[in-house]
Amino acid sequence: MKNVLRNALLVAASFAASPALATDFSAVTSFTGMNGYGNFYYGSTDGSIAGSTLFDTTGGCVFGPGSTCMHSATANLPQASTGGSYPTVSIPGDAIVLHPGNSSSLSVFSAFVAPVAQTYQYTIDLKSVGIDTTNGIGYTFFVDDKGALTFGNRATLTTYGAATTITGTGAFAQGDVFGVIIDDNGVYYGDSTALKFDVSAVPEPETWAMMLLGFGMVGFGLRRRSKQAVRVSFG
Repeated sequence: MKNVLRNALLVAASFAASPALATDFSAVTSFTGMNGYGNFYYGSTDGSIAGSTLFDTTGGCVFGPGSTCMHSATANLPQASTGGSYPTVSIPGDAIVLHPGNSSSLSVFSAFVAPVAQTYQYTIDLKSVGIDTTNGIGYTFFVDDKGALTFGNRATLTTYGAATTITGTGAFAQGDVFGVIIDDNGVYYGDSTALKFDVSAVPEPETWAMMLLGFGMVGFGLRRRSKQAVRVSFG
């Protein structure tokens, strides 16, 4: 019985520590001004993603001193940044600020690359924090499944402070990519957009079943031990 109990505890402990059960990814907390940290990437695209370019870290940052920034090498836009200040932008302290460039070929994207084959749950919060209240910004969710691109319906945030949340769950292979594209919708200079992008790994049904079995075996073993202790104490 001790062996059964020990094995059950080992099974339960292994699942409790497994990345498939407890791995969380946050674009905000992992942002360092370099691509790939926390499995999140940033770059510019013409909207197709196929011709996308990852940002580098050369040159200045639109949001000035105190900011951590990645941006296009050619025009300081588009970019992704945290911190800093800018007269016409209310920069949130708990988000990444994305800013597209001055053409459809300089849209900005944030993307998550699946580290392992897994079902993932994602939440993408977007909020307009720039001054473009006429044209607003465009945003599009996308999935790159080994080169097979799928785009969601493009929508817009047209007022200052307007916000939206994109949520979903999907099974992705290792290396699959999903994320959001921000475009200028005609005017780029006031299209600063706050981003929060969180991803969690979702346990597969068989994982849940094995974990519950492990905990069940632990409970059964503890009950048996309890009953045996009672008999010994009062025998």
